[in-house]
Amino acid sequence: MPGKEFPFGIDGVVRIYGCELCALHHAKVLEIEKIEKLYSTIEAKREELKEIEIQKELLRKEVGK
Repeated sequence: MPGKEFPFGIDGVVRIYGCELCALHHAKVLEIEKIEKLYSTIEAKREELKEIEIQKELLRKEVGK
């Protein structure tokens, strides 16, 4: 619909699009980016946990348990 505005807001930022499809597309792109960021965070935490497990095992060996 020409002349109609489709506002889209995420994380406190509102953008105005000229068509609903553009607004929906942008929403999906941002969703994908958020999910990818979460996966990166999860992977980093897994690596951190592996390192903690290694340190825990080393400490157990030192203590003799």
